[in-house]
Amino acid sequence: MKIVIDTNLFVAGYFNKDSASAKILRMARRNEIQILWTESIKKEVERIIQNIKARKKFQKEVQEIFKEENKVEPRFKIKEIKEDPEDDKFLECAYFGEAKAIISNDKHLLSLGSFQRIPIFTPKTFLSLINETRPR
Repeated sequence: MKIVIDTNLFVAGYFNKDSASAKILRMARRNEIQILWTESIKKEVERIIQNIKARKKFQKEVQEIFKEENKVEPRFKIKEIKEDPEDDKFLECAYFGEAKAIISNDKHLLSLGSFQRIPIFTPKTFLSLINETRPR
């Protein structure tokens, strides 16, 4: 499953290893889900990870998530979120990467509910939906 994750999942996952965000990051490292990304998303994540002074081990784990085959090149800018235009990069990535979902804790993204039929979920909601659809 191809998804886009917001930068705030990396921060939440770093500070709380038991959080839904951390579980999603682990799923990505185990190749259970594909994390789509753009150059601007990767740069933002790297900057934030440095700002919080994340341990080298976590920085390495983050780099493992940015697989080259999941890189998305948006063909044009999307201008949807007036209150925080920086969040538009996640919509662009999801749209051009044909993502199945966007995962975020950001109120601007979550308030959309969906974008171009791509649902936007909190990490906790996403995990509960994934667990419901997995075979037992």
